[in-house]
Amino acid sequence: MDTFSKAPKCPCCNEDGTITCTTCEDVKYCSLECQMADLPAHQHLCKTFKAFQQRPSCEYEHAFRSVWAEGQPDMVRAVYFPVDEEKPRWVWIPASLCNDENEGKLKPYLAKAAGDKLKLNKAFGVVVDCVARKNFKNRVDVLINHVYNFDGSSINQSILRFTSWRLGFPWSAPVLVYAARGRWNREDMDMEDVTALTHFMIDYDNEKPEYLAGKRRKGRKVEGVKIRCDRETKRNGGKKFVAVKVPPSSLLFHLGDHAIHASKLAASLGMSIVSAQYSCLPSEAGDHSSVALSNHQAALMHRNIDRSAAPADLQFDIPGQCGIPHEYWLSGAGDVLVVRADRQPLKLYVVEALCSYIGKELGPLFQCLRAGEYYEGLPVTREQVLAQITPRKWEMYLQEWEDKNAIQDDESDEEDSDSDGEGDSFRGSIL
Repeated sequence: MDTFSKAPKCPCCNEDGTITCTTCEDVKYCSLECQMADLPAHQHLCKTFKAFQQRPSCEYEHAFRSVWAEGQPDMVRAVYFPVDEEKPRWVWIPASLCNDENEGKLKPYLAKAAGDKLKLNKAFGVVVDCVARKNFKNRVDVLINHVYNFDGSSINQSILRFTSWRLGFPWSAPVLVYAARGRWNREDMDMEDVTALTHFMIDYDNEKPEYLAGKRRKGRKVEGVKIRCDRETKRNGGKKFVAVKVPPSSLLFHLGDHAIHASKLAASLGMSIVSAQYSCLPSEAGDHSSVALSNHQAALMHRNIDRSAAPADLQFDIPGQCGIPHEYWLSGAGDVLVVRADRQPLKLYVVEALCSYIGKELGPLFQCLRAGEYYEGLPVTREQVLAQITPRKWEMYLQEWEDKNAIQDDESDEEDSDSDGEGDSFRGSIL
């Protein structure tokens, strides 16, 4: 966090935070797009955060208590990742035991999944967030037993889910994480520290191509498009499409082949496009009916096609086949965020043109195919529809759209650098 600015900073990008999480009320984001990027990990500890505000009394006195900094709390809030549980959990532990020499004394404070497997004899001290490109507000100390990562033990399930399966390092041991400042001061972990921890766990020893592609952007956000639902379009004077900036750490960029979020139709046109509903975020007051939240334009991009299926295998009355979107997109989708899975900029006019092409050029063909009707005097076949879904035809339509609307493409987005710039190999240092 920028200690010279009084304004709270977004944990995903370090810009000024203006949107408060309505559940934990402990972190501010600069945009809904950053909040969506943080949500997969944030949601695991968000709801229980408020229950861990009242500090319990400490029944343990450490031999070196006298050297602890004045004002140091007896108990500090930490995060514990059990091996066999689905979620991490908050715990209170004595501040004087926050080091790698007191694993036996920590067991009573980590009840439930501790048992005999709890061995915390290796410490990482992490101070730099290489994803958000900033220094941590507090140093985050990670206690782990490295032997568990090499003896064939199963991977830590709570960390696996916490990071949405994006790990590069096989975290296979129980893990305890606390915040620290200096050599002796121990601090309460908060939700901003949780975001920093997420970035560290995903980044550590991660050489996966899809991760490195985002890391090479060095924190620069990706151009995307918000497609507003009917309710929000009316609220905003009929403006349906809005250009937005998406942090490169967003889970959306890892969903390029997801059955629901990836647009198979767009892929057939030569673009890898993925979408997600903003409705995953806490909702505001207003009309939440499926009609008000319908998003026809987003549904257009998710009309399904199956080039591999034989004609006899198609069932035209089942959603998800023959140009019918998955039910996830049919009603009540709300506002939708759209990006390119390859992290290339997605221009607003391209999404507008794509929705127009699918609706005006392909829509009548899909409708006639499902109804068994004629189009321009000829029976519509599956092959005829698929013949229209080609990159060449889409490029011609897009060029006509650009010419008609006098659009000059802006190439201001910097090209991703494949070189390892300064700070690209940040790692937690072993204390």
